[in-house]
Amino acid sequence: MKLTVFLIFLFAFSATAQDTTTKFFTKEIEWTKSLNLADFGAPHIEVIVHSEMTYVTVQTLDYTQMVPVSRASIQVDDSGYNNVNVYAYDTTVMVPTRQTQSVKKEKGIPSPDRRNQMYLLFHEPKSGIKVYYLDTISGMNRNSVVVAVPKSPSPKMP
Repeated sequence: MKLTVFLIFLFAFSATAQDTTTKFFTKEIEWTKSLNLADFGAPHIEVIVHSEMTYVTVQTLDYTQMVPVSRASIQVDDSGYNNVNVYAYDTTVMVPTRQTQSVKKEKGIPSPDRRNQMYLLFHEPKSGIKVYYLDTISGMNRNSVVVAVPKSPSPKMP
């Protein structure tokens, strides 16, 4: 009897011992679509996730750090009669910095529902937002991610 009460108490304690300082959002995103972290209070950073059997590839597009890229286009007009006109246009555009990394599906952490494993893909240090890959069954050509958003601390009374 004591063992049963102890196990019930232990189960109830572990179920309520989840991290209460973080709010978790589960999103299902398509392979070619990005998840905008600005929707969760982070700077304008987008994350694109693609999973394979043993690893996950994540691309991070940081719109807070733009870099100039020069592009040139050349158009050749051959109107005949040994007359060729060449037009060249150069433009410079600002593009976000892009970082690609692969994460192996090893040594994951339990998901908030404790049924699946999660793997850390991205951590934004200023806002504290983290993006995890959720290793679960998703729709066709989709991946499930968990966005961990820290709850703002309550204001302190003077």
